[in-house]
Amino acid sequence: MKTGLEAKAWKVLTRPLKKKISDEANAVLLLTTLARGASADTNVSVLELKKVQEIMKKETGLEVVSSDVYIASKFQLFEKVQLQKSVYRWSKSMPSGRRHSLAVEIAEVCKADGEFNDMEAAYFDAMAKSLRLSPSQLISVAA
Repeated sequence: MKTGLEAKAWKVLTRPLKKKISDEANAVLLLTTLARGASADTNVSVLELKKVQEIMKKETGLEVVSSDVYIASKFQLFEKVQLQKSVYRWSKSMPSGRRHSLAVEIAEVCKADGEFNDMEAAYFDAMAKSLRLSPSQLISVAA
């Protein structure tokens, strides 16, 4: 059974994205992408939850509670490749600067607990590919 937030995310992630993405769809995609980064290593830390909340507030103006971030990080729909496909489609409507800043934000979430392991690296690599970013475009993330 899906939660309300998960049902909303599923709807956004499975329907065709329009050229102009609604603010709600943008917020859901951002939340699911960042929250999944928080759980990429299977351990969601308080620092990672706070980093997602901070980015959501900065990018969307929305105050997201930590329980919503945690729920989004554990959605069953991530067992499929749906998120990567949705991020790829979503990235087509983003300027390259926004795609790059999203990659930086994903890295910030993954590193928020002071660690960056192989599982987080794999998630970051998959998202960078979905965002259509080359290694040279990501050089600043490594700094």
